[in-house]
Amino acid sequence: MCSFDRSASSLPDSGESRELLAERVAELLAANRFLDSVFEHLPTPVYIKDAAQLLYVRINRAAEALFGISREKMIGKSAHEVFEKDEADIFVAQDRGVLASGTAEDISEHRLVFRTRNARLLHVREVPVFGESGEPTHILGIVEDVTQQKEMEKEILSLNSALQARAEDLESFTAEATHDLRSPLSVIGGYAGLLEKNYASCLDEKGKRYVSLIRARINGMAKLVDDLLAFSRLGQHEVSKASVDMHGLVQHVISKMLQLHPKGNKPT
Repeated sequence: MCSFDRSASSLPDSGESRELLAERVAELLAANRFLDSVFEHLPTPVYIKDAAQLLYVRINRAAEALFGISREKMIGKSAHEVFEKDEADIFVAQDRGVLASGTAEDISEHRLVFRTRNARLLHVREVPVFGESGEPTHILGIVEDVTQQKEMEKEILSLNSALQARAEDLESFTAEATHDLRSPLSVIGGYAGLLEKNYASCLDEKGKRYVSLIRARINGMAKLVDDLLAFSRLGQHEVSKASVDMHGLVQHVISKMLQLHPKGNKPT
């Protein structure tokens, strides 16, 4: 007698009951097929082990592709029958930890050498699946290949180190350049001061104006040198965002430009 007939025989002998049972069986089969399809087509590698012997009872397509091993060669096998001993020992230890604690266990970065592929870095997470008795009956494993992610992280760290070195080189160069620029500015400023102090009585208004312009340009150049040095040090600071009043900034620039240019010689 098939399972359907056995289930039907336990119900009252009525056509309506058999039809209702058939509908329920069909619904259960449809739900199982749906869950099977979801499990099979998950893009993340997933496997299931039984809690009694830690044998693989199911894996999906993504797990086959990741491990490079067909499900026929994994189903009913233990980790030691599938992977190298050192690697299998790690998986079994995690399995036993899951069953002992009854909670999820993580291997955030496990280096697995595949028999058909190069070594990969895996993030393995396992969770216990409990039966009606409250005891774990299976272990659900979810695997993520983080090899590329870890390689990118190392590359980013390497690039950051290179950028830091470049920033330090730039600051060193700028410090030397600003020192070299300050020296002639100091000399020019000193002579302008002597000219203004010792020969002020010999200078007419135009001459005094020329001296004043020289001192203004020296101060402006000194400020530019300081700004250049400060800019070279920006590479050592974290990027911060701030709101800028563009209208106020433009008005400030216009005001400065008008101060530097006399009437009749305004910038265009």
